[in-house]
Amino acid sequence: MAININKKGKDTPRFNLSKSSIPTLEVDNLERLDEPKSNPKDLILPSNDGSKVKTASPPSLFPLKQAIVAALLLFIAAGLLFYFFWLKTYLEDKNAKRYYTYVDNLILRSSQMAGVDYNFIKKLNYGAELLVYTQNPEYGEWAYVKANEIKGYVSTQFILNKRDFYELNGIFGDVESKEAISTAKCRKALLAYFQDSVNRNIIGKIDPQIQQEIYGKLKNNEIWQVFSRGKDINPNTIAFPRFTDPISKFTDFACIIKNIVSNKRKLLLFSFSETGVPNLVFETEAPDEGYIKSIKSTLRVGNNIPLIEYTR
Repeated sequence: MAININKKGKDTPRFNLSKSSIPTLEVDNLERLDEPKSNPKDLILPSNDGSKVKTASPPSLFPLKQAIVAALLLFIAAGLLFYFFWLKTYLEDKNAKRYYTYVDNLILRSSQMAGVDYNFIKKLNYGAELLVYTQNPEYGEWAYVKANEIKGYVSTQFILNKRDFYELNGIFGDVESKEAISTAKCRKALLAYFQDSVNRNIIGKIDPQIQQEIYGKLKNNEIWQVFSRGKDINPNTIAFPRFTDPISKFTDFACIIKNIVSNKRKLLLFSFSETGVPNLVFETEAPDEGYIKSIKSTLRVGNNIPLIEYTR
């Protein structure tokens, strides 16, 4: 370093950088620590004076992954709503068993309790179709069903599956016979008699299309039916004598069935146990014409054959 003395005598230091022993650095190669590094996504645009101006990064597009997840969630939510509000009910009804009421005025109830009024929903007519949700209604006292879009409980002793119902319905030759044979136990007695294929080969009158549905074929069994004068009209083809047990809580049930082709007729006589189970007591040929006038006991010990009187 050299020191020069000016005119006023003051020493003024003067630095000669060219002769300095300290190495110099290129300024263009230095980076200022307080300046952020540029983002590769930043836009570099030229200005009016020729210099470059950095602008903010452009807004990114909606993330594809988030769009897919949102769509999947909406799809799942819509599927759950579809299942619980429509498909579940549809499948339950489709898979439910079809049963039919075979008595008049069967009560649909909101709970499994008979003989009360608080759970009454409505009365179901003969032949009302029921969607039965109970797995094995034959073995229980109550069945959970849907009738005319209304759900509730019915007593299983008053409903039949499709095959049994149409077999029973085919036994009635007219409306009057159905009205005259109105109790469940008497209708069940007739159904049991017609379904005893071991001892007889008979059937009621069933539409061919229904036969295809319930049997898978057309049957060539003999067709027998009951024809009546109506309920509470006597004499008639229907009778309720006290033949087997005069003190039983149930009367006996007698009726005449007719072959609709040959016009031959038979008289059937049933008794009932204390629980209403039918038992065929007697059957015999009946005259081609006439009604049941009376059925009396012959009072023969060990061979109590009924004495039947017909009108002419």
